[in-house]
Amino acid sequence: MQQLAKAFGIRFYSLEVHGNTGEYDIKNFMVNEVGQPKQQTLVFFDEINATPAIGLFKEILCNRTLRGKQIADTILMAAACNPYRKKDVKSIQVWKRPSSFNTYVIDLS
Repeated sequence: MQQLAKAFGIRFYSLEVHGNTGEYDIKNFMVNEVGQPKQQTLVFFDEINATPAIGLFKEILCNRTLRGKQIADTILMAAACNPYRKKDVKSIQVWKRPSSFNTYVIDLS
């Protein structure tokens, strides 16, 4: 994704999500790091279903809002999620993708 942004000459931000990433972390990233850029910016969220805060990602990616406030039109967003699998003792928990995401998903498996 970073190389894609570089090829198009646009700014790039990435948030690597994990089980301890909470709504505060996501909001802080969007407000304090990404902000409201005047130029085209690509924001990539990696492993969005690794956190219980997946509902906030639904709002950001599908509704293009952050706690009800519109996200700038200059922000392009992409996200990756891990395939859903039943949890066993050795695996990392992955949250099931909300069905409201289905319109926006390209399954590469």
